[in-house]
Amino acid sequence: MKNLLLVCALFIIGTGFVNAQYKDLYNFPSNITGKNLGSNPNGDLTLSGNILYGMTTGNGNDSGCVFSINKDGTGYKNLFNFRQINSSGVTPFGSLTLSGNALFGMTSLGGLYSNGCIFTIHTDGSGYKNIYDFNKNSGENPHGSLTLSGSTLYGMTSYGGANYFGTIFSIDTSGTGFKDLFDFTESSGISPDGSLAISGNLLFGMNKGYIEKEYGNIFSIHKDGSGFKSLLAFDSINGFNPEGSLIISGNVLYGMTSYGGIFNHGSSGGTIFSIDTSGSSYVDLLNFNDYMMDSTGLYPKGSLVLSGNVLYGMTTRETGGNIFSINTNGTGFNRLHLFDDQYGNTPNRSE
Repeated sequence: MKNLLLVCALFIIGTGFVNAQYKDLYNFPSNITGKNLGSNPNGDLTLSGNILYGMTTGNGNDSGCVFSINKDGTGYKNLFNFRQINSSGVTPFGSLTLSGNALFGMTSLGGLYSNGCIFTIHTDGSGYKNIYDFNKNSGENPHGSLTLSGSTLYGMTSYGGANYFGTIFSIDTSGTGFKDLFDFTESSGISPDGSLAISGNLLFGMNKGYIEKEYGNIFSIHKDGSGFKSLLAFDSINGFNPEGSLIISGNVLYGMTSYGGIFNHGSSGGTIFSIDTSGSSYVDLLNFNDYMMDSTGLYPKGSLVLSGNVLYGMTTRETGGNIFSINTNGTGFNRLHLFDDQYGNTPNRSE
């Protein structure tokens, strides 16, 4: 299996399959001599000018790295290696968040208390600093990305907090003013995953589990931690185990679940949905299936990307997975690219 970066120029020419100009930008080395360059990239790439920034969860001498690469695939640089021996944090998940010439991110493990940390690093690779080390009370094992609003970063941890079901927090980009905004409970949802979406004074996110049925839910909460509201509880038929992060357009949220749907009898795996920010008007836009003549793929991975009125995403199953597009009203599904061993397979998550 290859670990790679890719870019696709998409040209839709009707329904069904499409022609796509696929370009393999960079292959992470799998041999020992190249391991310091990183392996197993995770999360989205962050664009600044002509340079892309990202992270790997493996190698980088020890436990992942921060890297940069030009948009044309040239100039790959390993900017920083995470290492357990210097308490810098290890095994980063999610994506980097850019503010000026500073990148912010999180590791799922390591740091002062071995529960993960929030860090910042300059875009040239200098100035790495842990700005917060998670402990059991403030949260453990963040698996998503940070969301920036003004000079405040918002994020979630998958575990820890007062009830050990995860937390929502905020922190200033200077590293000061950490606040535990909300501690999840069995009734509000457990094990939040992905990133928070912001609209005005509200934050929106998703949980993997919810009350007695571990199907997950969609929630909203004010930026100050008040007014928590569960907008939708997944019930398997409308999907379960939400994947990636919500994206927002106007007053509509779009997202995916990695399992469930109306074909939930071994031939389905996940959904694409939309829901109003008030929690009304839930629409099941697509149920993924693996029917031979009408396969859409199975088990979507990562988050959707919106361009105009078209959503783009990836699945992990249908040979090695696919890249797809679909209109925001649920029509016009297209498989843009099928992965195979030559071009890499099983695309990783984008949190």
